[in-house]
Amino acid sequence: ERLHLWPTLHRVVRPAARAGWEVDYLLALNFEPSHLMGVEPWSQPWLQAVPNPRTSNMSAEALREMIVRAAASAGASRVRLTFFEDTPVPRAIQRRLLGRSGPLHPAVLNALRRFYQTEALWNATVAEAHEEGAGYDRVLQTRDDIFWVRDFDLAKFPDPLLGVDRDVVYSTDVGGLCAPAHLRRRSSTDRAFLTSGWAADRLLRLHSSYYRRRDPRLDAARDLEEYLEVVALMHGLRWETKEPEV
Repeated sequence: ERLHLWPTLHRVVRPAARAGWEVDYLLALNFEPSHLMGVEPWSQPWLQAVPNPRTSNMSAEALREMIVRAAASAGASRVRLTFFEDTPVPRAIQRRLLGRSGPLHPAVLNALRRFYQTEALWNATVAEAHEEGAGYDRVLQTRDDIFWVRDFDLAKFPDPLLGVDRDVVYSTDVGGLCAPAHLRRRSSTDRAFLTSGWAADRLLRLHSSYYRRRDPRLDAARDLEEYLEVVALMHGLRWETKEPEV
C-alpha cells in the first residue's frame, strides 16, 4: 500500500546504470492488507497518509510483473522480489522500545517488521552472491515510500575500489527536505543510506541485532535513529550525514 516504485527507479537505478554500474534491484514488500496486519501501517497519523491507488489493488502476480518490467526498463541487471504475506506481528523487548511508550506502539512494531523483511531479503541475496563468487561494491537501502527529487549521483562518493570508505555509512539527516535548519537533527536515518557491501553485510542484520545482541547501548537507544547508530558502532562503522541537495 505504501509502494511508490518509480522515483527510485527513475532517480537512482537509471542514472547508476547509465553511469556504467551493474545494478541489482532488490525489493522486500509486505503484501498483507493493512487491516489484517495487527498494527497500524503508518505510525504518524498526523500525515493522513493513504494507500497508493496505483498499486494497492493489484494482485501479487500483476505487481511482480510490473515491477520486473519497470526495473529492467530502468536498467537493472537483476531483480529480486520477496513478498511477505503472513509476517507474524513482532514481539518487542520491553527494555528496548526505541524511545516509544510501549511494546505495541506502531513505530516499534513497524520498525521490527521492516528489520525482519530487510534482513531476510539481504540474507537470500548474499547467499546467492556467495555461490556465484560475487559481491557488492555499493549498497543503497531506501524505503518504498521515498520520493527522490533529483538523480542520485554515485560519482560524488569515493571510488569503492579504493576502499577508503569501506566502513562509512552515508545518509542525509533526520527531518523534512524543506524543514528549517533548527528543526533538522544531525542523525542517521533509515529512509535512505549508502554504504559498501562489506558494511551492509553487518548493518542490514538489524533484526538479529535487536533480538540477539545483549548490549545496554541498544536498550538505551532513544529512537530508531539512535538504534541504527549504535548497531553501526557495534560493527566498527562510522555514520556520516550529508546535506540534502535540491
